[in-house]
Amino acid sequence: IKNLFQGIEGIDAALRISALEVYNEELCDLLVDGSTVPLRIFETADGVQVKDLHEVLCHDESDAAAAFKRAYKGRRVAATHSNQHSSRSHAIFQIKVVTRSIADDGRELVTNGCLNLVDLAGSE
Repeated sequence: IKNLFQGIEGIDAALRISALEVYNEELCDLLVDGSTVPLRIFETADGVQVKDLHEVLCHDESDAAAAFKRAYKGRRVAATHSNQHSSRSHAIFQIKVVTRSIADDGRELVTNGCLNLVDLAGSE
C-alpha cells in the first residue's frame, strides 16, 4: 500500500478499496458493518460486477489500513486444531487506482488499474 501511494503522489489519482466475503455461496460486503444482505454478482460488457458493493476512497496509507482492518474484523472465523482463528470464508480485497492526465494534444488520458487480493478459506 505504501508503494501504491508513493507511486501516485503528486498526480491526479484516486485509490479505492472494496472487500467482499464468499461464505456458503453468498457474497457479503466486508466494509459495511454488520452487513448480512447478500450481494448479487453479474457480468456486463465492462466485466464482472457486484451490485451495491461499497468502495472506500482512501486518501493515504492510514485510510487504506483502516479499510483492511475493518474488512478483516468482519470475516467469519472458527477454531481448528491448528489455528484458533481459521477463516471459514473466502475474501476478495480489491484495490482500484484511477489516474488522470492531459496529453500533449490536450486530450484527457484516464488510466485504470485493479489489484485483486484473494484469501481462501482455511488457507493459512
